[in-house]
Amino acid sequence: MTGVYRVVMVLVFLLSLGWVSGCGQGDGTSAFGEPPPTGTWYPEPVALRIHPSTRYVQEGDRVWLRTRVELLDALGDPLKYPARFRFELWRSGGVGGSGSLAYVWRFDVLGYAEQDSAYDPVTRCYAFSLTLDDVGAIEDLRRMRLRVYAETADGERLQREMVLRP
Repeated sequence: MTGVYRVVMVLVFLLSLGWVSGCGQGDGTSAFGEPPPTGTWYPEPVALRIHPSTRYVQEGDRVWLRTRVELLDALGDPLKYPARFRFELWRSGGVGGSGSLAYVWRFDVLGYAEQDSAYDPVTRCYAFSLTLDDVGAIEDLRRMRLRVYAETADGERLQREMVLRP
């Protein structure tokens, strides 16, 4: 009888854990039987920021544009979030901001491996090294505009632009 008693007590204990932990019908209600309140805050990106440390780096015959990008939530805090990034480097074209497109780079940061390689937990930014082909053109790159686009996994499109100065 002791073995049966123990099995019954274990079953009762496990069932009580399921009730306490909020296992329910899956109908969108909380553990308290109510839908989540309207106006509930969820961390999701609403803005994009190009970090001011963006700069050109030259090592021998190679040139990179090193940039860091933050996805910001509604409270202004940086966060990780699956997104597709597009970087465009534009030549300045005078008054009105017209110019010509010099470079385009694309990065998908959708899965765990991409998040792990692109996100810097110390600065809480995505870090990218954008390769430039022509070392001789570095002088022409001094007053370029960098446009960054991010399309998040839930379809939100964010954009920011920065003028690069020497």
